[in-house]
Order: sequence, then structure tokens, then C-alpha cells
Amino acid sequence: SSGINAEYGDGRGSTLPTRINPHHSKDGPSYVKKKTKKVVQKPSGVKSLQTIELEIANDTSEPYKPPIQTYNSQKEKERLNDILVFGTDKPIPKPKPLPAIVKPPKDRFDEIQEEIDERREFLREMESLGQADEHRQRIETEISQYIREMEVIDRKRNQELLKLKETKAD
Repeated sequence: SSGINAEYGDGRGSTLPTRINPHHSKDGPSYVKKKTKKVVQKPSGVKSLQTIELEIANDTSEPYKPPIQTYNSQKEKERLNDILVFGTDKPIPKPKPLPAIVKPPKDRFDEIQEEIDERREFLREMESLGQADEHRQRIETEISQYIREMEVIDRKRNQELLKLKETKAD
């Protein structure tokens, strides 16, 4: 026949029974204990007032004390700013100052001479442009003031030279 034939466990060659007791085996029926559901109460997350009071009463730990603050927010801001500006929070070594080249102070007498030369040059340029008459009086006044200042400086220097000659002659 086209049906599936399988030998029954005892070798008779008959077909398997269509219905079988689920607890049936060669050794005889086994007794399966029915699973009993244990009622487990899941915590709802809300404690009762009594539970909280008991926990507080039985608590032996010290009250919370925040750690001592060693953090300085201003220094931290400066450090982060250095990182943004320089790419590192390490201080950049300052360049060594170059030895200052000290130029001797320019002599006031020479400065005045240069000023006079500049004024005369300006007056010549204005003459070539045809505008000398507008500036001539002001420029000549400035030049005469510079000449007076030069005369004062010259007198002081002559007096100092005389004093030096007198001290060396003694």
C-alpha cells in the first residue's frame, strides 16, 4: 500500500496507532506533575510609607556630603580657551626678548636743522606749483622760531664748553 508503514515497536509490522496517550511509554504510564503557577508580585516601584520609614530608621550610613570642590571653573575656562586658540593647554614658551638696539638720542640741534630743511623744501615745491604766496609767511615764521631755538641751544653748549675748559685749566 502507498501509506507509510512502520514497524511497531514489538516487531509485528502493524501500523502505528492513530491515537496514543501522551504519557504512554514502553515502561508504562508516567505521571507528570502539573506545573503550578507561583504568584510572584512584581514591585510596582512605589514603596509604602511604612517601608520607607523602616528603611530610614534602620539606615546606619552617614548623610551624604558632597566632595570637596577642587574644580576652578575660571581656570578650566582659560584652559579650554588655550586649547581652542593654541591647540594645546600647555603654555607656549615665550620668545626670548631680542637685545634692544639702543640708538643714541638724536641731537635736538640736528633735529631742528632737519625741520628747517624740510620747511625750505616744502616752500620750493609750493613755488613750483604757484602756491608759495599762501604758505610763505607761515613757513618763514616757523623757520625763524627754529633758528631762535637753535641759538638758545648753541649758547647753552658754549657755556658748558667754557665751564669744561675752566675746570681743565685748573
